[in-house]
Amino acid sequence: MPERAGARTELCLTLLFTLTSIVSTGSHLCCVSSGTCPSEWKQFGGSCYYFSLSWSSWNSSRQQCLSQRAHLVVISSRQEMVSLSAETSTTFWIGLSQTSSSSNWEWTDGRSPEAMYWRYGHPLTYLNRRCAVFNSFAAGSCLLRSDEGSIHLLAVVNPHHLQLD
Repeated sequence: MPERAGARTELCLTLLFTLTSIVSTGSHLCCVSSGTCPSEWKQFGGSCYYFSLSWSSWNSSRQQCLSQRAHLVVISSRQEMVSLSAETSTTFWIGLSQTSSSSNWEWTDGRSPEAMYWRYGHPLTYLNRRCAVFNSFAAGSCLLRSDEGSIHLLAVVNPHHLQLD
């Protein structure tokens, strides 16, 4: 697929994190694996990250990331968390949710979250808390957020999987 700079600029302007039946809106972060990152994306390690300026629900955000062959950020290491923390002070949806059928938390890739990512006293399992955010204060800064409210999307993607016009 040929890559054009103009198409890259518009790739994920509307990428958002989403979770079924959540009505909250927020910004998002999308991610792709390494290669040459599109303009407007930041590279950390082997991945490209898009810090959205748009706001939407967790479900819409997730679907928009998937439509661009990206995904909501799944924080895989302390180093990744620290790198993201250094990049922004804005709160973003991440690819972590609690299924409606259980109280278990799960990354969108199916893995269980490691305890080191949770702020002290979390995770909480209140009925209305079904999604998580990254608020970029420090390692351990992934907090739960109720379904109400507005935050940004953060996406991760492999540049080789991007759909370019």
